[in-house]
Amino acid sequence: MIEENKLSVKIDIVFKRIFAHKGNEKFLREFLSSLLNLEIKEIKKLK
Repeated sequence: MIEENKLSVKIDIVFKRIFAHKGNEKFLREFLSSLLNLEIKEIKKLK
């Protein structure tokens, strides 16, 4: 039997890696659109 290691997006580092990593803006935009039930056209990073 092969045991699979799964990471949960509930873990902050995993969430950041998926949604805040450069090149994954599409995932963040789609996630926020679904969550907020709004059309998100652009995301700007604030410092």
